[in-house]
Amino acid sequence: MSSYKGHVFLAPSGEWGFKYYIDDVEAGGGAGFATEAEAKAGCREILEDYGATGAIEVVPYTALPPVT
Repeated sequence: MSSYKGHVFLAPSGEWGFKYYIDDVEAGGGAGFATEAEAKAGCREILEDYGATGAIEVVPYTALPPVT
């Protein structure tokens, strides 16, 4: 069974965004949210589309893995 989680972050632009992971591999994300709550809701909606209730954690932008 796959594991799901989300990371919500405040970008240098001042906007909130999120990334979500399936089995610890980045699977997608969203950006341009005005508030942390909106970014969490967007992430939760995506995870629910997968039928998952994975943890959503607020992390510093600098803690996100680099895009490869």
